[in-house]
Amino acid sequence: MMKAVGEGCLLVEGILSWCHYEPSLRFEAGFCAIRTHEGVLLIDPLPMGEKALLQLEKFGTPCAILLTNGNHQRASLELKPRWNVPILAGAGAQGKLTADVWLQEGQEILSTLWVLSLPGAGVGEIAVVRRNAFCIFGDFLIHMPSGRLELLPDQYCEDPQLARASLKRLRNLNVPSLLFAHGAPIFKNGSKHLQRFFQ
Repeated sequence: MMKAVGEGCLLVEGILSWCHYEPSLRFEAGFCAIRTHEGVLLIDPLPMGEKALLQLEKFGTPCAILLTNGNHQRASLELKPRWNVPILAGAGAQGKLTADVWLQEGQEILSTLWVLSLPGAGVGEIAVVRRNAFCIFGDFLIHMPSGRLELLPDQYCEDPQLARASLKRLRNLNVPSLLFAHGAPIFKNGSKHLQRFFQ
């Protein structure tokens, strides 16, 4: 059972992020909230303590919870009734988790976000993109403590070869900020970090 997280930090305007070391994973685990005109989208939430919940609700009222892959049910079912919001997930994760809305490649979410499908890593793996602003990854890319980006290790991939093929979908991604389910966020020069990863 993961410990409830405390307060997060405002990285850039409109993004609230939580990142903490999780002993059961022996690595950092994180999640974030994105403010939109239609409300706050909570992505891959872990269990949240009361301070974190109050901070989130001060940031904005959640209107949906999004899960980036079939392994990220996390605390979504516990949090859903607090705000009576739908759970969204990639269509490829059907049968692996509980959700209300199944998202397709390229689908628009809350007017300013869109779904980027990244098959081969976690089941139903997707990323969430706001053009020229940020990309939010689930397990597809990991931000190591050294600062390197790494693809999810083969033993955790549904199809390692397909996951490597999916990398090309990121080559033309032009965003300053990158956020991860595992690893500290990058909020400047995100595209440059991606290009170094490809070299």
